[in-house]
Amino acid sequence: MTAQPGAGVGQANPTLRRGSDGESVIRLHAELRDAGLPIQGDAPDHFGAATEETVRAFQRRRRLQVDGICGPDTWSALHEDPLALGDRLISLRRPMLRGDDVRQLQQQLSAIGFDAGRIDGIFGPHTDKALRDFQRNAAVAVDGICGRDTIAAMVRVGGLADGEISELRERESFAASPRALPGRHVLLASRMPGAAPAVTAIAEDLERRGARCSQAIDLAIDTDAARAANDLDVDLCVVVQPVADPAWHCAYYRSGRYRSFRGHAIALRVAEQLSQSTPPERVAALTAGLSGGVLRETRMPAVVVQLELEPLDVLARGCAEVADGIRLGFEAPPELPAG
Repeated sequence: MTAQPGAGVGQANPTLRRGSDGESVIRLHAELRDAGLPIQGDAPDHFGAATEETVRAFQRRRRLQVDGICGPDTWSALHEDPLALGDRLISLRRPMLRGDDVRQLQQQLSAIGFDAGRIDGIFGPHTDKALRDFQRNAAVAVDGICGRDTIAAMVRVGGLADGEISELRERESFAASPRALPGRHVLLASRMPGAAPAVTAIAEDLERRGARCSQAIDLAIDTDAARAANDLDVDLCVVVQPVADPAWHCAYYRSGRYRSFRGHAIALRVAEQLSQSTPPERVAALTAGLSGGVLRETRMPAVVVQLELEPLDVLARGCAEVADGIRLGFEAPPELPAG
């Protein structure tokens, strides 16, 4: 089965990289300056070496893929105000609210035992339910709005501190579920046309091992893969891309002290397999915990895998290693090293 690509990115936020010029670059410079990262050395309308390094600095700060390219994830992070909890009223809306304050609320609810789901900074139905449950138990107005009274009640109950309830519950679910690949539904996706052979090869390998696979290729943006994965309700979303950030092999979702436990388990096993054939000059950290794009938007575990797409023998070996790593990740015991 092949999922349909999404609508793509509007022209208001075009992808910018070294060599880009014009009004969009002027706006990018202004956004970076507002984020506390002024650019020195490039003309206001030119994306040169200084702009690229500043974009990389911003990406590192926000735990995005560090490639020096201002694409959809970087634009989105620039547009999310770094608000603290209490700076605004937050509740379930359309479109859903996003931001650091939502992430902090999810952490606090988790810390005091109310499961807000993935700590992703997106105020969705799961967070709304957890907030209302807390309000009901704390004897404050059950209106689904996090304002001054609700925050004060959270302080009284347990203070404001990072919690790990969500990860513990994911660990428990992981331990209770069958640790096997056969019967699992996996989405293999990529927005890079050159990665289509890799997507197909990994899908075919996994199907030979008993998994059910769907493919989504030539997507407009990476988060279209998340939309397809959520629509199909798969067990795992895997995005394949050429090597863009040589510092890691495989990425999983992580935000603050929260990480996707199953995503980390699979990413670790995939990266271990890929590292066996890594050229000495490209030795890298095995995994990276990132907080943007498809890793944030999926309801299920997701990983991003970087592959050398040529020569063909290297690609074929990499695809086999990815498939084997996914199998090992599903079979992994629930006790895995922190990372």
